Amino acid sequence: MRQQMDHAVLCINGLRGGTPVEIAGFLHSVEHCYSHLYALDLLVADTQSRFSPEPAARRGQVYKETLRLELPQDPGSILLPGETLYVREVAISSPGHWKFLGMLSPFETIRKYLKDRHERRKDNEYRNAAERDKLLIEIEMRRLGLFERRVHILKSLGCSESEIRAAANKLGLGPLGGLDKWQDTGLISDAEIESLDVASSRSAETSETV
Repeated sequence: MRQQMDHAVLCINGLRGGTPVEIAGFLHSVEHCYSHLYALDLLVADTQSRFSPEPAARRGQVYKETLRLELPQDPGSILLPGETLYVREVAISSPGHWKFLGMLSPFETIRKYLKDRHERRKDNEYRNAAERDKLLIEIEMRRLGLFERRVHILKSLGCSESEIRAAANKLGLGPLGGLDKWQDTGLISDAEIESLDVASSRSAETSETV
């Protein structure tokens, strides 16, 4: 049984318009990233529900069974209709925005990733080569930190380091990296999360002013 998760609106701030090929590529990257991140959340939640070590821990035993993680071949195919990503609102201007409706957890990971990368890119403009190399290491550590909670849960359940790394790369770090191109080429900047109530009220205000 799937855990009840909250819906939210992800607002990715745009800096310019783009060609049809660019826009299609950007939307595909967002959808690809969202579906893979949510599949990772489902994998962690399902593994935790089936192999929780809590009873053994209460008896003072050590949970030593090594679990195998079965990664989905097509993450998008396991999403239910209510979990699918939807484009909610688009404003093509400078600045503009792209608003998506979906599940909160993958949105929060995307928000943190884009915001942190945006801030680091601004810092990078004022650093010399040695400082930039150090910054790249800091960025990589922060990327890994986005999955700290998920990794901790899987480790506590007895999953091997190699399987956790494979899951994080396939369902997390790899898909997130697909957003880099659109940030580096100036199509988007950072992102923020809006509750459904706030997003609805802002949409209504926009409609009234048009």
